[in-house]
Amino acid sequence: MKRVLIALVALVAFSSQAAFAGAPNMLEGKTFQGEIKNAGHEKPDPDTFIFKDGNFRSTACDQYGYTSAPFHAMESPGKTGFTATTKNTHGATISWDGWMKGDELGGTAVMTDDKGKKTDMTFHGTLHR
Repeated sequence: MKRVLIALVALVAFSSQAAFAGAPNMLEGKTFQGEIKNAGHEKPDPDTFIFKDGNFRSTACDQYGYTSAPFHAMESPGKTGFTATTKNTHGATISWDGWMKGDELGGTAVMTDDKGKKTDMTFHGTLHR
């Protein structure tokens, strides 16, 4: 019984890893044109969201010293979720939590500055062809 249980746990773990390992390909190589908006600001900023070589990049954040960072994708029925954490040279981070459904991208991001102050943001875009 113990062997069966160990085999079952190993099979579930392997299946989960296999599903997770294939998920990044749904976003890999895609670019979305859109905008990002800080909470409390009336006007959003134009942005381009790039998924390339296993990394995520927001071009609107380039001017603040943020670089690309690895992204992790999760498949669910009808949509692909992703997370990433980009960092800049001053110690600030942006934690991204988004989704892709069809040709649309959207989600939220939380910027944490080097002093710990948090700023909520929303973003969305459309697949660039």
